[in-house]
Amino acid sequence: RKNIDTYLEKWTQEHFSNLVYDENRDPFVWSKYAEIINYVQNCGAYQTGSVNEWKKPGKADPLLIAIASQYNYQIVTFERESGQFGYDVNNEWNWKHNGGPIRHEPKIPDIAKHFGVSCITLFDLEEKLKLCI
Repeated sequence: RKNIDTYLEKWTQEHFSNLVYDENRDPFVWSKYAEIINYVQNCGAYQTGSVNEWKKPGKADPLLIAIASQYNYQIVTFERESGQFGYDVNNEWNWKHNGGPIRHEPKIPDIAKHFGVSCITLFDLEEKLKLCI
């Protein structure tokens, strides 16, 4: 099994290294990531535990939004908006302040929209690309 893993790792590096994105070499993404975490932490919409989930090392959601925001990508996800956000008087996408802070983790579409990133589902992508699976 180890020989197969080593072979596949080497083969992947030889054939796909130019297609692999390494966010660790992109300071612009990490700057955007910090903006996202700062917003989630200070917007008032989330309880401390919810914010802490997004701050854990390896949590993909805020990094995904940072990359999409930095490079004008769309995010493909089945997550839906929570219904707790909307456009405010300044036409900014923010928490509606209905009820107390939210207990669950932030939803990707809620935070993405605040940073100008649109989200579509896999079905939307299939239709957009005229894919048939």
